[in-house]
Amino acid sequence: MGKLKTTILFLTLLILIFSCSSDDELAMSSEDLSKTLQQQASIQVFGEIKAQNEYLVSLSFPVQVEKIYIENGELAKKGERILKFDSSQFMIDLSSKEYELAVSKIEYEKLKKDFEKSGKSINNEYLNLQNNIDSNKEELEQLQKELQQNQNFFKEKNSPELLKLINEQSTTINANKQLEDMTKEKEKLFEKQIISQQEYDEAQQNLEKQKASLKTIEISIDSALFQLESLIKQQEIKVKNLQAVLENQERQLANLQGPETSALDIQHLKIQLLEKQLTQLKNQIKAPYINSNYLIAQYENSIISNHQTREGNATTTSQHFYNEIDADSLIIVSNIPEDFIPDLFIGIDVEITPLANRNLSFKGKVNKISEMAQIIQGESVIPIEIGFENTDNFLKLGYNVDVKIFLRTDESDSKNDEFNLEVQQ
Repeated sequence: MGKLKTTILFLTLLILIFSCSSDDELAMSSEDLSKTLQQQASIQVFGEIKAQNEYLVSLSFPVQVEKIYIENGELAKKGERILKFDSSQFMIDLSSKEYELAVSKIEYEKLKKDFEKSGKSINNEYLNLQNNIDSNKEELEQLQKELQQNQNFFKEKNSPELLKLINEQSTTINANKQLEDMTKEKEKLFEKQIISQQEYDEAQQNLEKQKASLKTIEISIDSALFQLESLIKQQEIKVKNLQAVLENQERQLANLQGPETSALDIQHLKIQLLEKQLTQLKNQIKAPYINSNYLIAQYENSIISNHQTREGNATTTSQHFYNEIDADSLIIVSNIPEDFIPDLFIGIDVEITPLANRNLSFKGKVNKISEMAQIIQGESVIPIEIGFENTDNFLKLGYNVDVKIFLRTDESDSKNDEFNLEVQQ
């Protein structure tokens, strides 16, 4: 269709040129003609401005929200405060854990000196085995959690991947129904000779594409369920094997444990546990967007959106606070009919006109062309991404734009050369 449009425009321009009465008008330069043809060889599509980089800001410990400085849709510079929180309870817990660890180390050193005075040796084999048991217990607990989660996903069919496919299936089914009704209407029009054979055939082809797309989604759902079931079986085997290893290790530990070393061993294990807990607590406040009691912007220019808390709210563990969007990573996302794709390539020029002000235009280039087509309203399209020059920062996230893409293929360049040669002769 794209090449057909270009050919029609080409022939129209040819007729206009040769219908001119003046020889001077026929003497239009080959360079001017080439530019004119390139301007005509273009398509116009709809686009939306989105961001490539976005971060979901959250804290893994409960806090009290004290102040929100940047609201939804507002801009923040890197390091600027977005939100203030009260983490006094968390800091109390941290200090308490540090104190408990310090006391435990003092007690351990005292026990160790008393033990060495008795002339007995420390049971290192016991300590190493106990460490292995603790490590395996943590791994087993994590495996059991993952197994339970995947079993629920399989039972309810609500894993993130399955939900996405099922929603896509539902959308495609509705689109398929609409397309079937549309095709039936076109069949009636064709029987009455109101539309052409070609138009009716295109409707039938679009319907077949839509049905094929639905079948592909159904296969993907079955495949996702099969992979999830296989993963569950693998995890069940791992859990059983690890449980057997733990039982064996605990039997060995019972044979090694002696009353003369138990107090020292237990104190050593207590210190290791406290050190792990303390490290985990400290890691929770090391996120790049945390500065003392403030959440701060990470990007050079950030757009804040989707606030999930308000001032005075007490948050829960792993609370999602807001989305931080990189304002310098804005792109235009658009869909191109598949028959234009052969004339499209990365780096091709684009002219952008915002619906907010059609008197303005911006330059851009195609940065990415998807390797997979989508069916939208019965038409096969290819998603693309467009980079652009936003010199005056007029284009904003979420804006709708018209996108004019200048098609410059080798074939069209060859036609330009032939046409220029004929005019010069």
